[in-house]
Amino acid sequence: AQGQLSTARELTYKALVATGSINGKSSLAYGMALENLALLRMRLGDMTPVKSELDSSLFIYKAITGPSSAVYAQGMLSMGRYYQITGDYTKSEPYLKDARDLIKSSLGPQCAQYAASLNSLALLYQILGNYRDAGQLLQEARIIFEKLYGKVNSEYSTATQNLAALYQLQGQLELAEPLLKEVLEVDMKVSGENNPAYAISLQNLATLYQKLGKKQEAGEALSRALSLTKATLGPEHPSYATTLSNLAAFYQDKGDFIQAEKTWRESVDLRKKILGVSHPDYARSLFGLAGVYHAQSQWEKAKEYYEPVVSEYQKQVRNFFPSMSEKEKGAFYAKIKPVFDSYQDFCVQYLHANPASRSEMSMKLYDLQLSTKAILLNASNKVRSRIMGSGDAELQSIFVEWLSLKEQMVRYYNYTQEERARLSVDLPGLEARANDLEKLLSQKSDAFKSQFDKEETTWQEVQKSLHEGESAIEIVRIRKKYVSDSVYYIALMLRPGTPGPEIMVWPKGIQLETRLFKFHRNTIKYHLRDTTSYRYYWQPLNEKLSGVRTIYLSCDGVFNKVNFNSLYNASTNRWVIDDFTIRLVSNTRELPEERRATSYTKSAAIFGFADFNMDLPNVQSSSAKRSMARVYGFDEEQIPMLPATEKEVDQVEKILASKQWASQIFKKLDATEENMKKVDGAEVIHIATHGFFLSDVDINENETNEFLSNPLFRSGVLLAGAGVERSLRKSQEDGVLTAYEAMNLNLDKTDLVVLSACETGLGEIRNGEGVYGLQRSFLVAGANSVLMSLWQVDDVATQELMNLFYSHWLGGLERNEAFRKAQLAMKEKYDAPYFWGAFVLIGL
Repeated sequence: AQGQLSTARELTYKALVATGSINGKSSLAYGMALENLALLRMRLGDMTPVKSELDSSLFIYKAITGPSSAVYAQGMLSMGRYYQITGDYTKSEPYLKDARDLIKSSLGPQCAQYAASLNSLALLYQILGNYRDAGQLLQEARIIFEKLYGKVNSEYSTATQNLAALYQLQGQLELAEPLLKEVLEVDMKVSGENNPAYAISLQNLATLYQKLGKKQEAGEALSRALSLTKATLGPEHPSYATTLSNLAAFYQDKGDFIQAEKTWRESVDLRKKILGVSHPDYARSLFGLAGVYHAQSQWEKAKEYYEPVVSEYQKQVRNFFPSMSEKEKGAFYAKIKPVFDSYQDFCVQYLHANPASRSEMSMKLYDLQLSTKAILLNASNKVRSRIMGSGDAELQSIFVEWLSLKEQMVRYYNYTQEERARLSVDLPGLEARANDLEKLLSQKSDAFKSQFDKEETTWQEVQKSLHEGESAIEIVRIRKKYVSDSVYYIALMLRPGTPGPEIMVWPKGIQLETRLFKFHRNTIKYHLRDTTSYRYYWQPLNEKLSGVRTIYLSCDGVFNKVNFNSLYNASTNRWVIDDFTIRLVSNTRELPEERRATSYTKSAAIFGFADFNMDLPNVQSSSAKRSMARVYGFDEEQIPMLPATEKEVDQVEKILASKQWASQIFKKLDATEENMKKVDGAEVIHIATHGFFLSDVDINENETNEFLSNPLFRSGVLLAGAGVERSLRKSQEDGVLTAYEAMNLNLDKTDLVVLSACETGLGEIRNGEGVYGLQRSFLVAGANSVLMSLWQVDDVATQELMNLFYSHWLGGLERNEAFRKAQLAMKEKYDAPYFWGAFVLIGL
């Protein structure tokens, strides 16, 4: 407690030797002494013998007390901490979670050991970016410690400190500051200033000062923390290296690059020595040093440090993703993505400064895109359906339970807090169980692991998959690392026979995303001829497309919301669709990948003309604050019917029948969410209804944070009963198929999903990942391709477009070409893109 850890280690080692002599090296006392020594070594950064010491203590505990005892659980907790400190997060979590559960079952949920296990697991989640779960665990641990010991003790202080650090990472500075001040007071009373715990508190306070713009106070606190850590733990301890890194980052943010370089170098050297080059913290220090040189335009030095960092983080994705749930993948990737973003900016700046390197850097950029673009989609895509076809009964059982839990959670998210309390619904418990099951599926599924075991796709492989007259293009959104509020876009283009990717630049990214996009969308809305957008969005590409007819295009940022086909070249009086066939993909990595054969079941499920209000005269219950129609953006009290969709689905069914397709058609009261979820094996699913994306959600105080934060809950399609309050419904389903629910459908045999509705292509744009909404969900569920809209559509024109598309496609044309031909025909009839250009088709 006084920070005299070296002395404590010497005494513990003497105790270990004495215990071995008196009790024997197979005794419980010896195992405990061995574990204590390992824990002290970890605190001192002396990691080499720790693993073998913990292995030995666990072996003794298991033999004497059994694998269900609190003693064995404590040993597992220590092993989990060891793997966490050494950066092996995949191995750390099972130990920490099993230890927590064993301690809870053997000692109860209100003991200090249980609170300590919560704290350890929370720290791991914090490292992985899973801030939500980390916060819940830390809050619980803090409450337990306070009940047991009061506030003036080291355990309470540690839990409070960790919670404050978490708030800082989330940008909740107003919550972090009072906690840190409380921690400093407690640490002063418990152990005084000359203690490692007090030094850590100073570091966190310095970080807070830095974010609040109090640079002088931040610098003073960091310098003092560094001195205290050196005095108490020594200059070769991981905590000292962490303090060095924080100080280096402070100098860098202040623009003092001389001091930043010097301090980052110390951090790099120290972490290499005590942690090794494979530890994530070593990569973090290299990234800091690369950033110093990047900021000063010292391109060769920056390159030297960036490249091993990028390689290390790509390796982390391959190592960690297979054992994570989708939520955890997203959180972890959000933490490391800034590294890839900075490297992309560096590559572009480097090639501008060194034109001779243009080919080399464009190759590196393209390969990075292939490995990281839409990585979360790729990680989840088609895996669940493969599980069901694996023949593994245990895996299938877990999968069925997971799906059932997800269905329950969707229903309960829409309940009020009072309703959940009345039904005794433990929503956090359901979420935790579902998350654990998903991780178990990931760990056990060979199909999932194979996504990451294979070698990375390279730009050469993409190029080999192209034919004459074809091009593959990756559009990348880049934020200039060291210029505030500056965004630009680049395109990386591959063509057969070229020595490498070509690069094009859109320098005014902010204008493309704001003023220019708003202008473009207004011309669509008001049926005006747009003679401007072609020049800004397409011209940079067009200059490089001589001889190209077919383009495989992977978009990013605002380009996900622009339909290139609908851009008009005023100088030639031609639309982009007149000259090119554009085939949208999530990542051009898909081109050389082995493509799944179409099922050729010649079966379709068709939904349309849904009765949203279930023929009820009053769809608004007396207790409702507003009608369900208004929740989804309608001005009326009832969701308006779509008469043209009845004609649309009838004609689609007729066309399919003429080609000997078997179709199930669901209209009016049959066009339900239940029937949608029962669809199994349909080659085509056609949905003609209202779509929605709630960008600015108007949620009442009873809605959960999960609903607010997850864009997959805020986009979807409306089906029968969507306008009816829950109290008036007979079904448990609410008539709203959200993107979250669509993601869990079984569409492994589905070739095409047609979303014949307004704005079904919209969602939250996550740069480098695409649109989080319906399109992503149907692809994750297993569909080969999705046809969707980017803006509100005219229902009569949509009906015509769909009829033409199906006629051409089932008449023998390739799917993308059939869709293009249908749009061209509609363009001849309706000049304004509003009528013919809303829909895009994604998927090969």
